[in-house]
Amino acid sequence: MREKVLAVKELWTQPEAEFHGRFAGFAPVAQIRPFQSPHPPVLVGSHGAAGLRRAVEYGDEWFPWFPDLTIDLHLEEDMHELARLCAEAGREPARVTVVLGALDEAVMEQCAKAGVYRCAIALVPRRPADVDSLLDRGARLVPQFSA
Repeated sequence: MREKVLAVKELWTQPEAEFHGRFAGFAPVAQIRPFQSPHPPVLVGSHGAAGLRRAVEYGDEWFPWFPDLTIDLHLEEDMHELARLCAEAGREPARVTVVLGALDEAVMEQCAKAGVYRCAIALVPRRPADVDSLLDRGARLVPQFSA
């Protein structure tokens, strides 16, 4: 994944991009200019120390996914480690977008207190008839957690 992200960033940021890696490569090509400057954010989905290092090395945001909210997320500890790694690398702190496996106000509060930039909720209704109520519940929480 590392090489592919670096190759795409090369395409996005260099007037004449060229990349030669082990798993990705291309001869000189004209720049592909994305709308966002310098490029869209690269979210690195991962857990653990190696994932945090990858997010710092070539990501713009760390993107952990917590499908099971009954376990300790270790979110604050991981975010402190992410901030330390960013400082050590001489870069701005990476934003954190968390994907939660359910709409859980207490966990969203924990994310807000930890400094999470954004929560994405994987709404998986048990029955199709539950979709509207889940969306309504989520919509009621948005103002509470919006900056």
